[in-house]
Amino acid sequence: MHVVMEKGRIEDMLALGLKANPTLMRGALALKTHILIPPGLVSVSRKMRLEGTFAIHGAEFNDAQMQRKVDALSMRAQGKPEQANARDAEVAGSSLTGRFSQADGVVEVSELHYEMPGAQVQMEGRVELVASTFEFHGKVRTEATASQMTTGWKSLLLSPFDKLLKKNGAGLELPIKVTGTRSMYDLRLDFPHDTRAPVGVGSPPK
Repeated sequence: MHVVMEKGRIEDMLALGLKANPTLMRGALALKTHILIPPGLVSVSRKMRLEGTFAIHGAEFNDAQMQRKVDALSMRAQGKPEQANARDAEVAGSSLTGRFSQADGVVEVSELHYEMPGAQVQMEGRVELVASTFEFHGKVRTEATASQMTTGWKSLLLSPFDKLLKKNGAGLELPIKVTGTRSMYDLRLDFPHDTRAPVGVGSPPK
């Protein structure tokens, strides 16, 4: 069965899939998917098969502290570090597109493209519906160079390294990961040796 959703809400889908309240984010959702539910005695979440694409527009995080971090990142990525910590910093509405498939209670997400003013994020990962956990890995690319994302002496120190840190047309490119559960999240740089546990919602990523 083919399903097309043109005017949905991502918070409704997250509440249904992860049983989270409040959900991680809110925004307008467009969805195209093929659904197959074979017979069997297992739960619907485990036997349901999905494959499709999605687009989310005007996405904002429901957790105020996480949204402020995204707003600050957006300001720095645009080369406006002096506004990164301002109370009146512009809210960074985001857009996401990607492909997904679901089988055995696991949603695999590929080609996830997350865009905000000044930065683009490319990721892939998975969501465990029964355990209500998620894990994504990828990279963030900024318009501004490393020195343009900071102020004062830090900017002066980083300026000689701008050419070295530029990559594939981006001012800066860094590996990141996002992990968590329906009640926790963690956003940090993705280094192989970093095995620290995720922090709670509202706690600053390390």
